[in-house]
Amino acid sequence: MKLFAELKRRKVFRAAIAYLVVAWVVVEVASTVAPNLNLPEWTPRMVTLLVMLGFPLALVLAWIFDFTSEGVKVTDDTGSSRGFYAVAALLAVAAVGWFLYSGTADQEPQLAGDAEELSIAVLPFVNMSDDASNEYFADGISEELLNILAGIDGLKVASRTSAFSFKDTNTPIPEIAELLGVRHVLEGSVRKQGNRVRITAQLIEAGDDAHLWSESYDRNLDDIFKVQEEIAQAITLALGDVLGTRRVTVQAATANLEAYERFLSGRARFHQRTELDEAIADLEYATEHDPGFAEAWVYLAAANHVAPGYRSYSEPGFEASSAAARVALARAEALAPQNPLVLALEADMESNSGNRVAGLTLFERTAGMRSQDSTPTLWHGLELLSAGYISEAITVLERAHRMDPRVGINSGYLGLSYLAAGRDAEAE
Repeated sequence: MKLFAELKRRKVFRAAIAYLVVAWVVVEVASTVAPNLNLPEWTPRMVTLLVMLGFPLALVLAWIFDFTSEGVKVTDDTGSSRGFYAVAALLAVAAVGWFLYSGTADQEPQLAGDAEELSIAVLPFVNMSDDASNEYFADGISEELLNILAGIDGLKVASRTSAFSFKDTNTPIPEIAELLGVRHVLEGSVRKQGNRVRITAQLIEAGDDAHLWSESYDRNLDDIFKVQEEIAQAITLALGDVLGTRRVTVQAATANLEAYERFLSGRARFHQRTELDEAIADLEYATEHDPGFAEAWVYLAAANHVAPGYRSYSEPGFEASSAAARVALARAEALAPQNPLVLALEADMESNSGNRVAGLTLFERTAGMRSQDSTPTLWHGLELLSAGYISEAITVLERAHRMDPRVGINSGYLGLSYLAAGRDAEAE
């Protein structure tokens, strides 16, 4: 009762109420403004912790000092300070404890195989056009959306190769989501006729197979990049409760729509590795009609680099292909020097020419770069394996396998690395 009376005399209760009101406003503002400014996700929690730690300090200052008409004065001590300081210390400890506990208690345990809350797979959109050749365009639109979503912080996106492995299958959406380890699936269709395109997209929550959002877009082909931006923005809004506010912008890769269509076709053929002659022809067309088309140069270099190793490629031979790859890579380096595939091509070419130190150094740079393509990681692991760094190779090849678990070549080379380490059972 003596401590209670002293708290009242020193106006500690009044200070506490004022502090809590201001603190609530500060926390609410931080929670609202941080996502809009693209601040780190931990910003609101850090502000909350600082506000909570400041509460005991505010009470201590209210206990010690008194605001009078003559200015700030030290309040006369009545002998109750020891008990008050003990209470303030307990409040500070409780604040830290609550903060640390809430950081884990609000999260469900992540069991092996469980999907992350903010995760999505983009399935290949169905070609609804009368012209079967437009299937490449539909695939390309799907990949463009996948790459846009992959650039959103906090959103895990299943790799292209794994998602596209379900093309032309009747696998149920919940099963696809479980196999890819995602909570959401984006699917749709594309109908292209002349300069008009109709894109239908729908976002599905895989747990209960519920449709969170769907929309159709009838536009001129000139608006294709705007449509991609609108779809990506709609998805972030649909996931806003857990993803927070995100602003998505899409820069037009090229102003030449014919070059863009041929690029989509060439990139799709490159991924399939079954029509590399046609892939190179498409990508050459794109770069000739828009010399500033960075991605077209990247994939033209990649297609020429891998072509001699595939039976689907007939012309013009290893030396000529290597020369063409280096010419295209030089343009890609100038236009997109930080593209992971550009660095991986540089690394692989250095290694193939006998300069393994330079190659491995470049591969290390790709390791920390965001990419939906497991190719740079796979090549890195293979170079480590061929150089005799078996344990390091296993670490990198396991990463490639996690990125693309449904790609046979990733499993095959990981198995080879296990075999080299004497881990026969895992290799098998």
